[in-house]
Amino acid sequence: MKQILLISLIFSVFLAAVATIKIANILPAVKSPAAPPAIPTPKDQSISFTGVVRTGGLSSDEKQKLGLTYSNYQVTELNEAINIEDLEFDGVYLEEESDLIKLNGQCVRGRGLVSGQSAAFINADYTINGSYTYRRLPLQITALEAQPPTECLTYQTVPDKTNRSNVDDILNLSGTIQRTNRPAPDIGEDYEIVLERPLLNIETGAGVRDLTNIYVHYDNRLALEENVDRKVKITATIAWGYAESRYLEIYALKTE
Repeated sequence: MKQILLISLIFSVFLAAVATIKIANILPAVKSPAAPPAIPTPKDQSISFTGVVRTGGLSSDEKQKLGLTYSNYQVTELNEAINIEDLEFDGVYLEEESDLIKLNGQCVRGRGLVSGQSAAFINADYTINGSYTYRRLPLQITALEAQPPTECLTYQTVPDKTNRSNVDDILNLSGTIQRTNRPAPDIGEDYEIVLERPLLNIETGAGVRDLTNIYVHYDNRLALEENVDRKVKITATIAWGYAESRYLEIYALKTE
C-alpha cells in the first residue's frame, strides 16, 4: 500500500513539473526595464581675462533673472573677447562678495569659473530667463589682480583730436573729474565733470536746464582715470547721449 502511495506522489510531482515547463514555453519572456541613458553634466570652465573694472549697471530685477547675487562690478573693455558655447562676450560680471570699489577704473587680470549649467542656460540671443546679459558672462571669481594701465588696450594713450567740425561749438571749461555709475552694463558713462560754472540753458530730453554735473567722453580714457577728483581744464563740445541726455566730447584735457 505504501509503495502505491509513493508511486502516486512521484507521478503527481512529475505531472506538475511538465505543466510548469509547458506554461513557461507559452508565456513570453519578461525583460528587465532598461536603465535610462545618462545625461552628460555640463563641465565648469575656467576663464581668464584682462580688462578694466567698471560698475555693473544691472538693476535688482535683472540680477534676479540672471541668477546673480553680487555683480555690482564688471570687467569690460577686454583685451580679447571671450568665446564660449559659440557666443562672443565683451565682458564679465564679477560674482564676488567683497567690495571691489578700490579696483573701480583699474586695469586688472583675473580668472573665474563659469558653471556648465549657467553656460547651458545662455540662449543664442544672449539672454537668460528672458533677461539680456548685455554680452557679459557671469563668473565666480577665483583670482583678480590690479595691473599697470599699460596692460589694458583701452588705456593706451591717443593723441588729442585736432579736426573739429565746428569751431563755434567749442567750449573751454573747468571742473573736477569724478567717477559715475553706469546706467546699463554696456553704456560707458563712467566719468563726469563737476563744472565750476554751470552750462546755462542747455536743451535736454527733460527740457531746458542748467547743467553742473555732466558726463564726459574722451578717447584718452587713461587721462580721465588719472585725474579723478582733480581739477582740470577741458576743450570740448556738447553732444546728445543715452536716453536724450547730454554729454561733453573732450578734445583736450589739462590738469590744473
